[in-house]
Amino acid sequence: MSYQIIIKPSEHILKVESGETILESALREGFSLPYGCRNGSCGICKGKIIQGRVDYGHHSEETLTEEEKRAGKALFCCASPLTDLVIECHEIGATKNIEIKTLPCRVHNLKLVAPDVMIISLKLPTNQRLQFLAGQYIDILLKDGKRRSFSLANAPHDDEFLQLHARNYPGGAFTEHVFTHMKAKDNSFYATHLRILPLSFWQAVQDLRQSKAFLSIFFIKRVVETIK
Repeated sequence: MSYQIIIKPSEHILKVESGETILESALREGFSLPYGCRNGSCGICKGKIIQGRVDYGHHSEETLTEEEKRAGKALFCCASPLTDLVIECHEIGATKNIEIKTLPCRVHNLKLVAPDVMIISLKLPTNQRLQFLAGQYIDILLKDGKRRSFSLANAPHDDEFLQLHARNYPGGAFTEHVFTHMKAKDNSFYATHLRILPLSFWQAVQDLRQSKAFLSIFFIKRVVETIK
């Protein structure tokens, strides 16, 4: 069964499918709500239920207390609607609203899609997520202190893994490492940490990898608008 959610004060309307949390549905439909861990530990996604009832889901009792529940608070990464809802929360509409983080990571998967192009899927710690908007990129921090910037190819709602498209340029120390030494489940490779950085749309559309992320969000919003 699906439910409708109205977000205050923006008045955005979204549809929650069966089994989805409030946060999952918002990200799927292209609305960026603040979050960090996505497992009820950090409290960044905490907002107010103005109208309706929710299943609070599994979460840390220290992060969301019984007193806060009685006051109408919920963790949107865990809470699932039991009725139509009206909620109140701050929506992220610009890169300045996103916290810059430095996080450890490991290689989840490597896929060679062309002789000189590798798709890298990176996995963050279980209790950490890196929130971003379509059109942003990350810095790979290398062991020697240098950085390599890569576009994020996945859309913001699909953030279980961070997907990078690496081209093997001659003389590129990091990309040569990717193609010759990097292995899946490697957590001691050059890219030891990630950091999100801003990028404008017109810069992003010049890069196919970021265009993919933009198009994913565009497609979702057009489908939602068509249904409405």
